[in-house]
Amino acid sequence: MFRIQFYALIVCVFALHSVGFAVPMGYITYGLRTTAAENEIREVALMGGTQEVRVVYNASHIYTINAAPFLGDLCVISMRSSSVYRIELLNRNGSIDSTVLADNGKRAIYPGMSFYGDRIVYVDVDTDLLNDELRTIGSNGQGGHIVFTNNYSGSLDPAQENPTIMDPRFSPDGKTIIFTLYEDPILPPGVYTVPAAGGAAHKLTNLHNYTQHPSYSPNGRWLVCMAWAGKRKAHVANADGSDLRTVDVNDEEAYYVCFSPDSKYIAVCTTSGLQIVDLSTDSVVQHVPVDNLLSYYNLTWHMGASMGQGVVQKAKVNPKKLKLRVVGFAPTASPIAGIMVFDKAIMTLDDAALWHNKKDKRYNYKNKADKRRAKIVIKKDLGSFSVKGLSLFPGTDYRTGTNIPVIVNAGNITIFDSITLNAKGKYKAPK
Repeated sequence: MFRIQFYALIVCVFALHSVGFAVPMGYITYGLRTTAAENEIREVALMGGTQEVRVVYNASHIYTINAAPFLGDLCVISMRSSSVYRIELLNRNGSIDSTVLADNGKRAIYPGMSFYGDRIVYVDVDTDLLNDELRTIGSNGQGGHIVFTNNYSGSLDPAQENPTIMDPRFSPDGKTIIFTLYEDPILPPGVYTVPAAGGAAHKLTNLHNYTQHPSYSPNGRWLVCMAWAGKRKAHVANADGSDLRTVDVNDEEAYYVCFSPDSKYIAVCTTSGLQIVDLSTDSVVQHVPVDNLLSYYNLTWHMGASMGQGVVQKAKVNPKKLKLRVVGFAPTASPIAGIMVFDKAIMTLDDAALWHNKKDKRYNYKNKADKRRAKIVIKKDLGSFSVKGLSLFPGTDYRTGTNIPVIVNAGNITIFDSITLNAKGKYKAPK
């Protein structure tokens, strides 16, 4: 039987950025093997410059870890103890929140969480590996269905071969799943997409032959993956696989990679630790050392927030400015970072020094250079946000009755809503 130990131990304090760089916000949670019998899950607070061991698993194997980027209060993990496989939701303190899927006679592994935290995609490995299935299930363990089945016609030795489907991840809108597929286990894998509702899989042919661990950016515009070309390297491309480029990380081997919640950075697991890369320059701007490393079990970057019950009360949008008023929105602690998402545009409130706590009655943020403001009034359970110089998706007219997803985060609370603008670019919630 495996044993779990919980830790709140700061194992490392690492250096923040050099002068001239903004500090990436949020938290990175990653899994690693430290000894032949021990595996750990650690969490890195990027703005605080610390990392902690959240939980240690003895005599059990972790397969992967993933979280919703704008949340993060829960991570989904898959693990095996002896011959029992489980998919579970893990609290940030390392305790198990709930078991999503217990042993079902197969190998349920490689789970990925939807961007809203409500669904999980995973691989159900067939006992003979010939009919591996891609499945989805609710985070509450209900409502599962088959998305895709790989009907391999050859013969495999289950003791020697890996699953033929690996690394599934949702698109931000939850409509598409991207994954790695071995059409033939003796050939390099490819990256495919499939509708989350089920259907035919489509191969992204512009990527390298040996590509793994694909995932979408939170703004839905790009994907990131690992590819082998003499050495494991991180690669970034458009969401359809076009315009592929290699991101070199100090010429180190790269094992796993993920996007930041604001889509500005990627985090890469390397032999020397976690490397944070600014995608505007492809340069490493932060290094998080990792001690006692034997191997990684993936990583995920999130805001460390819980889902709030707030809704957008008012909105006004034009090509130059976005204003939002959110009710039912009161973080339980003073924020050090925030984020707003309007369709595929992501705006950050990421300068911790610009957040001001006004006697626990109001939290203010004002960035004159970037023309971004926020005011949260605790007693009124109210937040107002404005940003100028929007980076809206090119060619999109939002005044056409389109249902627009809106996400607002400040500190430890995130709300999700959707709105429809009128012909003047305005929205007012019905009473």
